[in-house]
Amino acid sequence: MSLYHLNRIGRLLHSSADPKRIVMLKITTIRKDQRCRLVLEGEIVSPWVAELQKEWNEIRVSAADLKLIVDLRSVITISQEGQEVLLDMMSNGVRFVCSGVLNRHVIQQLARKRTS
Repeated sequence: MSLYHLNRIGRLLHSSADPKRIVMLKITTIRKDQRCRLVLEGEIVSPWVAELQKEWNEIRVSAADLKLIVDLRSVITISQEGQEVLLDMMSNGVRFVCSGVLNRHVIQQLARKRTS
């Protein structure tokens, strides 16, 4: 039973709308047994959506034989661009773990969009 951690922490950026606001996304990949868990913390917004897309592309290749779970419990914002990446993940069989009304609503809407 091996455990592999990979942390990617996005640079701290100031929002153009509010220069005092810090925008960040932390991506942690945990591989254990037959599962790969992608833990996201912070905001899935530009420019971090590109980092998430990059990580997703890498995981698709390196962990293709593993069951992928994306943990959204510590995500506070998901932009439209971020939702598109999550929809791509969902369309490729990824399961999501989330809490909070907003994140659950986003995942339910993406599931409806995928099946329609």
